[in-house]
Amino acid sequence: MTRTARELAEALKLQLEGDGSVEVHGVASPERAGPHDLIYAESEKQAGRVAASAALCVVASNEVRLAGRTILRCANPRTAFARAAAILVERALIAAGIHPTAIIAATAQVGRGVAVGPHAA
Repeated sequence: MTRTARELAEALKLQLEGDGSVEVHGVASPERAGPHDLIYAESEKQAGRVAASAALCVVASNEVRLAGRTILRCANPRTAFARAAAILVERALIAAGIHPTAIIAATAQVGRGVAVGPHAA
């Protein structure tokens, strides 16, 4: 799901520094991130990894100094990153309905929205 840095900052109650219109599509490690992936940095030691990354938006603690990035500031970047991932990464539906190979008792009542996977008994 695409969100702007401003939308993420508001949803997660983080301080925004930089361009709030930067679009964020997903999350990644600094080494694998593209321009629209969100990354995080907890300490100044990680600033070099961020600088080498293509990511335009970073969740960072107050001690981390970064140039040329949109920054979402907070006390605990790892937790904020995980909360952002829950917003950005759509969860795949594991199953829908009752799979043809599932064995369901004739007297069983299957609730609305429940999925029964392959070979379930």
